[in-house]
Amino acid sequence: MRILISWPEKSDRYARAIERTGTIPVVYDKNRAVDWDDVSGVLFTGGEDVEPSRYGEDTLERTRINEERDRVEFGLAELASERSLPMLGICRGCQLINVFFKGSLSQQIEGHDKTAGEDSHHEVEILEGTELLRIVNEKTVWVNSAHHQAVKRPGEGLRISARAPDGIIEGIESHAYPALGVQWHPERLEDKSSERIFTFFIVDLCRHK
Repeated sequence: MRILISWPEKSDRYARAIERTGTIPVVYDKNRAVDWDDVSGVLFTGGEDVEPSRYGEDTLERTRINEERDRVEFGLAELASERSLPMLGICRGCQLINVFFKGSLSQQIEGHDKTAGEDSHHEVEILEGTELLRIVNEKTVWVNSAHHQAVKRPGEGLRISARAPDGIIEGIESHAYPALGVQWHPERLEDKSSERIFTFFIVDLCRHK
């Protein structure tokens, strides 16, 4: 079983998090076709902002886009969805999954970006009745934060699973499709809740797809 990592840049920590579950990561390579028969799930990683026209907005000044990356990752999401492959989205990846399912984003929020080049940190409330609460088994978790955009309107079939104290959406999930997104970076943390997110995605979703 292999998990496809959606983009090669800064993929090392994601790969190590996957490897810790005893699973093989495969990093997307534009020069090599994806062997979908050998892929059990897709991990969409952090990075630049999703192009706002994809959710019906103009681009604001601080929005940083990578058109090639958008083209590649939305293409991967389409191909994965055709095969009902589980998806995990982290930071940008969470936002990308939301837009893929026809949701929207807030292009500029305050208080969640890095400070002096380092992740900021805050608590997140995991909402009652959500799959994420069952996964992490904690009502509040301490997370890292490195983003200036966030989910605004959840996409079709998605619901909010976590919020920051200021109300910013920090997690989304779907009942209709095996998809989960978190706004923080569990691959950069070494706590139980982060470990449980990767274990759930790979063991519970990808191995039983």
